Amino acid sequence: MKKSGLRDFYRLWSTQSLSQLGSAMTAFALTLWLYEKTGSALSTAALTICTYAPYVVVSIFAGAVSDVFRKKKILLSCDALAAAGTVLVFILYRTGCLEVWHLYIIVKFS
Repeated sequence: MKKSGLRDFYRLWSTQSLSQLGSAMTAFALTLWLYEKTGSALSTAALTICTYAPYVVVSIFAGAVSDVFRKKKILLSCDALAAAGTVLVFILYRTGCLEVWHLYIIVKFS
């Protein structure tokens, strides 16, 4: 592997690691916020299911999709979707409009 190829790999690896860390921190913060707001373990568990169920369902088809489309476009679109979900939650929270049902919908798609 050429030196520039290794540098590109490290760049991709570090940015994806930061993206995954940010997504995990967001999911954890949303879980804490939901439990503080509702005090319900059932609603917290439902949010966790809504967070991780799409990963399970999409992973079945991920190999076929990644063979058809360019990997760079897939990574960029998934990261953009996750960022848009985080920004939407932030806007709803800052305006005081964030409700529990918003979280269920947003985490399913981001």
